[in-house]
Amino acid sequence: MIKIITLFRRRPGISHQQCIEYWRSTHARLAQSDHEFWSRVRKYTQNYIVSRDGSDPQWDGVVELWFDDQSSVDAAFGSAETKAVLVADLKHFVDIDSMISVSAIEQTLYDATE
Repeated sequence: MIKIITLFRRRPGISHQQCIEYWRSTHARLAQSDHEFWSRVRKYTQNYIVSRDGSDPQWDGVVELWFDDQSSVDAAFGSAETKAVLVADLKHFVDIDSMISVSAIEQTLYDATE
């Protein structure tokens, strides 16, 4: 499995809460309705950054997307529908220039939740 991890800041002009709400509702629904994309996703996790001291967080979210392999990643993000709808929707809540993405292979060494 390949995991894509992306860290991002919200677009200027919206609050942290507005960013999270849009991502959780509108953008997540768009992802799930994009068959070319969603059929290749094995797991989708949204992580909402919280402030430790009550100040505005420097980052707003981290998304984790799991795929079977790199060809599935390429196919998911390569479809015309995904580019036209899902990727284009990012501008409504994400500062595109802030995005940092990495591909990883996850290795759990300890998990007390299981």
